[in-house]
Amino acid sequence: MSPQNERISALMAAFHKTTYFKWMMRQNIPVVDGYGVEDVRNIALAPWRRTGGKAAFINLYGMEGVTGMYVGEIPSGGALEPEKHFYEEVVCILDGHGATEVWQDGGRKQSFEWGPWSLFAPPLNAWHRLINGARQPVKFLAVTNAPLVMDIVHNEEFIFDCPYLFSDRYSGADEFFQVGQKRYEAGMQHIWETNFIMDIQSADLDQREVKGAGVRITQFELSGNSLIGHLAQWPAARYHKAHYHGAGAILLGLQSSGYVLLWSKELSTRPYEAGHGDEVVGTFRSCQAHRAPDHPARTLRPMTRGSARAETEKVRVHAVWNHCRRRGNQRSERLSYRLRRAQQKRGAQKSRHQPERDFLHDVDARTPGAPDDRNAVAARD
Repeated sequence: MSPQNERISALMAAFHKTTYFKWMMRQNIPVVDGYGVEDVRNIALAPWRRTGGKAAFINLYGMEGVTGMYVGEIPSGGALEPEKHFYEEVVCILDGHGATEVWQDGGRKQSFEWGPWSLFAPPLNAWHRLINGARQPVKFLAVTNAPLVMDIVHNEEFIFDCPYLFSDRYSGADEFFQVGQKRYEAGMQHIWETNFIMDIQSADLDQREVKGAGVRITQFELSGNSLIGHLAQWPAARYHKAHYHGAGAILLGLQSSGYVLLWSKELSTRPYEAGHGDEVVGTFRSCQAHRAPDHPARTLRPMTRGSARAETEKVRVHAVWNHCRRRGNQRSERLSYRLRRAQQKRGAQKSRHQPERDFLHDVDARTPGAPDDRNAVAARD
């Protein structure tokens, strides 16, 4: 067994002992494992008694028991069962139109409408119900920090029936689910405080050349959660700088086409040169949609603040490429949830002609179909 497979086997053996995994198995819906899934919209779903719709869990190796994820479906003209829970959740609508009702015990119901690629987070421990307002089923992707919470509490009744009201997070304000207008810069981050984004494919982004030529990034925070995120974009046929995250990071392709390479941080930024090419996870499509090549490419990456421990040996470095060809102002974009963490001190931005870019050339030379672009510099987040 290769060192890579040994690590995965040990990781999964430990995960199977957790409270979250045992709860997940009791739900009697499909569970998809692996490094990635080509298209989450095509995952086979099964009726989920708890929600009244269909669903399937997704357990990617890099989540490592920090984040949880599932694909859900709301029947045409129907609605899911009301629910509340003591863990945070972020919902991305993959297809369809509808509305969400939110309320606290003893309070009035508040509702807001959404459509394809809307993004929102039900307030912590508040009742909520998703309603399908169309004739076709609605599909959505939900990311949670349920694994962390369940492994601390070890009590399902408390998780789903805690009476405490987090009024500091949600008090029923009329404007709560309107698109937030508060945007500011803090250190090296451009922050956007909002509890709802109507369309993640058309959000304005802030320029951040330090991350790469032509890169734009805006971090957003939803409902006061530890599950936060950012929107990022980079030009077509270019790299997004190789970087690493703590456990729990997820990357979801929304548009266009490209691929991701994954390897353990301990293998350094030049795994092939160091003789560890067999431990680099094979390329796979990171973005896939039925769009013309001049449309932007986007991805979604959920993760929690608490997984910012980049020194763990389980952290994986990854590099992302967009396959789209340059054409006019064509560009590649991605949406990625990521940790809000203290930025590491870094020196002045390196010239794109300095030797650091040899890492990208090293991967290019061994990866068929990789774009011949030397404008990005390999760097850690």
